[in-house]
Amino acid sequence: MLTSDRVVILAAGLGTRLSIISGFLSKPLVRFEGMPLLQHVMSRARQAEIERSVIVTGHQGHMVRRLFTHSALRSTKVSMACNCG
Repeated sequence: MLTSDRVVILAAGLGTRLSIISGFLSKPLVRFEGMPLLQHVMSRARQAEIERSVIVTGHQGHMVRRLFTHSALRSTKVSMACNCG
């Protein structure tokens, strides 16, 4: 079985199907059970012993970056790539 300590997370969508709930937020920032969806994904990655994450952002990528500076995720090893067009 193959194992890895790295993950690529796609967080670049507009989240148009969730716009009734999210308003202006992109999908990774929509809250579910008290925290953003991306934080749920990152928490599960940490539980799976993922040591390094690459997050591909697009729409509102600056807000995704801000999530990492203002949450429990700030100590997580993350690289961000912008799919900005």
